[in-house]
Amino acid sequence: MLNLASKLGPMRLLLGVTAAAAFLSPGGLTARAAVQTAPCTPAFDFTVHATAQQMGAVKARLQRDAQVVSFRFVTRTQALEQLRGKYPSFAKNLPYNPLPARIDSISLKRGVSPFRFIQRYAALLPIPGVGKVSSARSDGSFCQLP
Repeated sequence: MLNLASKLGPMRLLLGVTAAAAFLSPGGLTARAAVQTAPCTPAFDFTVHATAQQMGAVKARLQRDAQVVSFRFVTRTQALEQLRGKYPSFAKNLPYNPLPARIDSISLKRGVSPFRFIQRYAALLPIPGVGKVSSARSDGSFCQLP
C-alpha cells in the first residue's frame, strides 16, 4: 500500500499542478469568477395580455420604491429582437411573438437583498398584468432563492 501511494504521489502532484494552471489561466479564472460573482437582479415578467396601464402602474410603483435605483423596461418587440439575436434559427420559425414585456436589470440600493425584494413583491401577487416576479443574472442564468 505504501509503495502504491509513493507511485501515485507524483501523479497527484501533476494533476494538482495541471488543475491549478487551468484555474489560474487567464480564461479559467475569469470565467469561474464571472459565474460565481454575477449578481442576481429582480425581474418582472408581464403577461402577454398586460395592458399599457397595468405596465405603467408597475413602473410607477418601482419608481416610487426607495430601494430601487434604476430598472430597464423591455417591450415585447425588444424581447423578440433579443431572442432573434441569441437564437436566430429558433426565432425565425415563430408564427407570432409569444414573449411578454418585462422589467429587468433592477438595480437596488446598496445593502438591499435582491431575494428579500423579490419575496416582498411576490407576496403582493397577483399584481394586475404581472405573470411572475423572479431573479436572473446578467448572463441570463436564473438565481435560486435561498
